[in-house]
Amino acid sequence: MEFFYLIICFLLLLAIYIYAENKLLVIKSYKVRANIKGLKIVQISDIHKKRCERQIYAKVKQLEPDIILLTGDIVSRTEKDFSHLDNLTAALTKICPVYACPGNHELDLPEKEYDTYRQVMKKNGVSYLENSQAVYEYNGSQIKIAGAALKSSIYKNPDGRYSDLENYTADELENALGKKNGYTILLAHNPFCLDAYSQWGADMVFSGHVHGGAVRLPIIGGVLSPERKFFPKYSKGIYKSGKTAMVVSGGIGKLRVFNPPEIVFLETE
Repeated sequence: MEFFYLIICFLLLLAIYIYAENKLLVIKSYKVRANIKGLKIVQISDIHKKRCERQIYAKVKQLEPDIILLTGDIVSRTEKDFSHLDNLTAALTKICPVYACPGNHELDLPEKEYDTYRQVMKKNGVSYLENSQAVYEYNGSQIKIAGAALKSSIYKNPDGRYSDLENYTADELENALGKKNGYTILLAHNPFCLDAYSQWGADMVFSGHVHGGAVRLPIIGGVLSPERKFFPKYSKGIYKSGKTAMVVSGGIGKLRVFNPPEIVFLETE
């Protein structure tokens, strides 16, 4: 009986911890060597249904970034009310230029809702990049910022299954964005295509999607990907392929354990 009560107490404490952790919003800081030095970048990813616009804005403003990158799943695929997106993007664009790419949830939005999503982004001055590029001027240098829309079939099959998913290739990325030209930061929601991003020539990549693996364990890292695969290769942190550095954000929304919601802050050196 005593053991039973110990189990109950443990589960109760764990539930309290998980609840408190999911209310947090931490800053995950990185430094990366790059040809363009001193650039301060904030990455926000995978908000989904979480409503914390004021908290995000306050954290980002304190960081004083040069650019802000929104790397997909900023809303849920079931979203009908985009007022929170309106409030967030209107606030963020007052801090500095904001660039965004779609995630799989944006790609899954019905056409009417996706049009509304785009209109909100455009109205508030966000550069929304769907297989397109923009140029950011920094200390006399030009930085290309490219946004890949990718394709739904790398996330799930038409019947909703996650087995035997399609690959995404460097040729497909080149067809979508053209040849890489100049120092380029690529926004691409799915990190599992790192080899293709590297072969295309991206200098830096910012991704999300995996939510840090939902549950994180010491040494092991992330436990589960959205594709229902255990121990995903890329879950959270910085990864390298050739000359390409990829930053994977653990994101903000979705239930998580030992894996607090985060905003990424990266400085080049």
